[in-house]
Amino acid sequence: MKTATRRWLAPILAATMLSAPPAALASGWKLVFEDNFDGSALDRSVWATRYIYGNEKQDKLNDEVQRYRDNDNHVVKDGVLDLVARKTGEGAYESGMIRSLQTFYYGYYEARVKLPKGKGIWPAFWLNSDYDASGALSWPPEIDIMEYVVNGGEDLPNMVHSAAVDTPRGSAVTYYETHPEYNTKLKSFVGTEDLSDGWRVFGLVWTPTDYTVLLDGKVLYRRPYAWLNKSGVLAAPAHVLLNFAIGGSWAGRYGIDDSYFPQALSIDYVRVCQFSEASDAGARCGDSAYTPNPADYRYSAPGDMDRAVFGAAAIGDAESGGSVALPSGVASVKVTSRLRAPSGVAATQNLYSVIKANGSGTVLSEQTTPLDGYDNGEMRTVVHEMPLPATVKPGSYRLVEAIVGKTPPAGASTPLKAPVLCGGAKTRTLTCDTTQVTVTTASY
Repeated sequence: MKTATRRWLAPILAATMLSAPPAALASGWKLVFEDNFDGSALDRSVWATRYIYGNEKQDKLNDEVQRYRDNDNHVVKDGVLDLVARKTGEGAYESGMIRSLQTFYYGYYEARVKLPKGKGIWPAFWLNSDYDASGALSWPPEIDIMEYVVNGGEDLPNMVHSAAVDTPRGSAVTYYETHPEYNTKLKSFVGTEDLSDGWRVFGLVWTPTDYTVLLDGKVLYRRPYAWLNKSGVLAAPAHVLLNFAIGGSWAGRYGIDDSYFPQALSIDYVRVCQFSEASDAGARCGDSAYTPNPADYRYSAPGDMDRAVFGAAAIGDAESGGSVALPSGVASVKVTSRLRAPSGVAATQNLYSVIKANGSGTVLSEQTTPLDGYDNGEMRTVVHEMPLPATVKPGSYRLVEAIVGKTPPAGASTPLKAPVLCGGAKTRTLTCDTTQVTVTTASY
């Protein structure tokens, strides 16, 4: 979706069959993520509505003209999510986007969508790298499963764009295993049908060695690919994005047809399946009739990055929902943290704990604790004393915990927070509220 990925599928190079990926270990697809949008509103515990950049508040990329907003731009009704775009002023537009908080390595990704219409549109379905183990972001890598650009010139309603950002940039690419129907029509950009007429199913099979893009169950192309950062090592896992961009030098090259607005990128569902030898793995990803045969795409690799996991904590003798007395003159309070820290974390990262007042957010106490001896990959109890001010007011407080770097990265003023999991949640975050207590007595 970033500017560097503006490439299309025409012309595909001569089909070149490469050797099949090794390791025939998986028995089928296992569903690891699904949203059918069956509720009445977007589930904000599953999706964010801004890019991960700029403290997860960035509302545009490239030179597109819309801004991503939450002014009824994410409408859920009758099992469909509409990312609604509208004109808000002269040359000004707002739209919707979703970014998964859960991350993944490899597998089969599928979305059923109804594409918008008109000159100037740029909806997309793509993967971008999330935070790495230190909390840093990097780009590339990126896989654009689908970019539907209609600019009224070179880019027409009967074509779809798909590409990836390679490391090193500009690497030669060989495409192979293209579907015969599309292989003969790629110079006219994927045939004659207007892709915005009716629902379409876009799919991606991503393995450690290559990826394959499918449209309505037909392989558009397959190509070698490695999910590497700029240093040439495995990048952080991917989050899933669907967005409805408008305009810019690509989509808006010949103007924007405002007569189609307001309109939406409609999403019926989003699914992610991964290869598994488990008994509940099968031939389909959910109930999709377009699922590719897992026997054709086998690999053995982790499905996500290992992260620290926080469990329930206690302040004094009070666990979440309890009460604790913190009278004036007490210099510190015992805090019992529970976490599973991945092996090797102690060398570069610490446990960060802060007690905050609910409502005001006033900090009562904060502390950084070394993780030496606690990073063996098992759930451990960390008991530490947190300093207290001379007076402690009664009220409701929460303990917020994180894993932070021991030193700030180059150019930064503070250490980075590492991505973590809270309790049994699958979605990563940068901090966990691990306990809530009430201070019942205090003399001041």
